Amino acid sequence: MPPDLLANVGAVLFDLDDTLLDYSAARDAAVVAWGERLRLSLGGQALVSLWAALESVHFARYVSGELTVQEQRRARVTGVPGLEGVDDSTADEHFREFLTLSEVLWRPLPGAPEAVLRIRRRMPVAVVTNGAPDIQGRKLARLGLSGVPLFASVATGFPKPLPQAFDGACRALDVPRSRALMVGDNLDVDVYGALAAGLRAVWVDPAGRRGAEGVPTVASVADLA
Repeated sequence: MPPDLLANVGAVLFDLDDTLLDYSAARDAAVVAWGERLRLSLGGQALVSLWAALESVHFARYVSGELTVQEQRRARVTGVPGLEGVDDSTADEHFREFLTLSEVLWRPLPGAPEAVLRIRRRMPVAVVTNGAPDIQGRKLARLGLSGVPLFASVATGFPKPLPQAFDGACRALDVPRSRALMVGDNLDVDVYGALAAGLRAVWVDPAGRRGAEGVPTVASVADLA
């Protein structure tokens, strides 16, 4: 029998994108449709790969405090060939178009919402995310989890992996960090960030990479419950 990863846990904190919601699939399909609407010279897998790389680079700049959320969005848009010289207002409009296309495609990862609700019957749960609260709140509603407390760094001012990102959620749930479990797909931000803050952590790794020695790993959130 596998170990009970919830044993002696007082609360569970979940990441959202690619932990509960299949964010990457929605993003990749949306950016292809977005590129076609804008008649970009780059399309298909090349655009998917570029957009994912731009997101990785510029979202990390937001997490480090170098950019605001809106600035990192603009940087992503203007990093696409053909959009380099657009002004801020146009970049904002283009990003809204992409987001609208993406939102239509939001889907839960199999079994994830049901697992959260099962765990919620045993102990407090919350979502800790580096996304914007309005967008992330709509994602939770799409997953049927609108009643789950949401701690979004744009509102709290403390993005993961800063200790304060986890500490604020633990205080709100009235659980000591030593008895809180963080569950997420990002090894550096979710897992190592939580461990450094004194929490426990589980890595969600559907690809089976097994690159986190000593860190409990599951293929999906459904495996927790």
